[in-house]
Amino acid sequence: MFRDCDVDPDFKGSTDQKEGEMNDYLLIDFDCFFYNGQDSVLEEESNISSLYHKDPDDKNFVKFMQEKDFIMKLGNGDVPQGLELAIRFLSLGACAIVRCHSKYAHPHGRKNNCEGIGSIDLPASKDVIYRVYLRSIKSIAQDQSYTFRLKVAKQLKSIGNDYYINEWIGPRGGCGKVKSLKAYDGSSNELVSLVKDLNADTSNNYEKLKGDTVAVLVDCFNNIAAAHLRDKDYTKARDAAVEAIKLDPNNVKALCRAAKAAMSVGAFDESDMALDAAIELEKDNIDVQKLKVDHDRRVKLYRKKEKVMYTKMMNRNVHNTDINRPASPNTNSERVNGQTIDHSSIDKNNLNRMNEMEVEARPSFKDKEGGTRIVWRRWFLAALFFITFAAALNHVSGVGLLNCKQSSSEL
Repeated sequence: MFRDCDVDPDFKGSTDQKEGEMNDYLLIDFDCFFYNGQDSVLEEESNISSLYHKDPDDKNFVKFMQEKDFIMKLGNGDVPQGLELAIRFLSLGACAIVRCHSKYAHPHGRKNNCEGIGSIDLPASKDVIYRVYLRSIKSIAQDQSYTFRLKVAKQLKSIGNDYYINEWIGPRGGCGKVKSLKAYDGSSNELVSLVKDLNADTSNNYEKLKGDTVAVLVDCFNNIAAAHLRDKDYTKARDAAVEAIKLDPNNVKALCRAAKAAMSVGAFDESDMALDAAIELEKDNIDVQKLKVDHDRRVKLYRKKEKVMYTKMMNRNVHNTDINRPASPNTNSERVNGQTIDHSSIDKNNLNRMNEMEVEARPSFKDKEGGTRIVWRRWFLAALFFITFAAALNHVSGVGLLNCKQSSSEL
C-alpha cells in the first residue's frame, strides 16, 4: 500500500476536508493491473483482493502502470473515468481497490510503462483493476502558490506525454491524440497565465521560477508540434513550433520541427532559414544533418517538377498564340470553308484533304441526309412552273385566234 508516503507540502492545511469536490486538487498514488488469465476469476470481489497477496512473479497478474505523487483536478478528466468516479467517493487517507470495465478505463489498450514488470501490454477491451490511495486534498478555494501552479502544469504535460507514447492509435492517433493534445493545451494555458502573473508581481524576485516556467512552456509547445506532425497536420505543427521559437530562439528541437512542418507544406524558404539556424547552433547534431539532407532532396524534387510544369505551360501558350494569330497577306493563300489557307505553310497532303472535306460537305444526289430531297424538290418546282407557263401561253393564243375568226366573218 501507499500509506507510508509523505504528503506534498503544497497540500498541507487541507486535512479538514474529508472528501474531494469538483475542481478540487487531489494528491493520489495509484497503480493499474490486468489479469492475463480467465476473466471469470475476477468475478468475485474476494478474489480481486486476494490477488495482491499472491506470488509477485505470477505472470497472470500484470502491472502495466504506476503513478506516485500524482496531482489531478477532480472533474477535469486527468485520469480514466472509472478511476475518477471511484476517487470522487474516496475519503481522505483511504485506499481502495477498484475493478473497472474496459469502456471506462483503456478501451483501446495501452503500452506497459512499468520498468522491470515485463513487456506485456494491456490488450484492448480488457477490464482493469486500480489500487488507489487518496493522500491529500487541496480545495479550489484555497490560495494556490506559484510553485503549486507550476507542478500542476508539469503534471498535465506528463499526462500528455503518457497518452502520446502509450495510447497513440494508428497514424492519426485516435483517442490518444485527442487526450494528449487536451493535456498539452491545459498545461500551456496554465503556464502562459503563470508567466503573466510572475511578470506582474514585483514584490519578489521570481527570475528563477520564471525561467523554469518558460522552459516547461517551450517543452509543451514542442510536444504540441510533435503531436501535430505525427498527425500530419503541418500547419498547426508549424504554429506551435513558432511559439516555442519566440520564447527560446536557440531551441534546436523547435527549429527542427518548424523546418519539418514548413517543408511539408512547400515553404522551403522558411525551412531553410530554420535549418540554417539549427546548424549554426549544433552543426554536429545528427538529427539536424539528416533533416538537412531530406530538405535538399525535397527542394531538388520540387524544382524538377516545377520545371516540367513550366515547360508544359509555355508550350500550351505558344500553341494558343499560333492559333489566334491573324493570317498575313500572301499571294499563295485562298479561302476554304471560311478559313484562310496558306499554301506555302502547309503541305500538299493537308490541302488535298481540306479540299476533299469541302467536296464532301456539299449536298449531292447520293446524300442520304436530305441532299436528294432538296434537288428533286427544285426540279419539281421548275417543271410545275414550266407547265403552268405553257398552259397560260396556250390560253392566250387560243383567245386571240377566236377573235380573229369572228372579225373575218363580220366582214
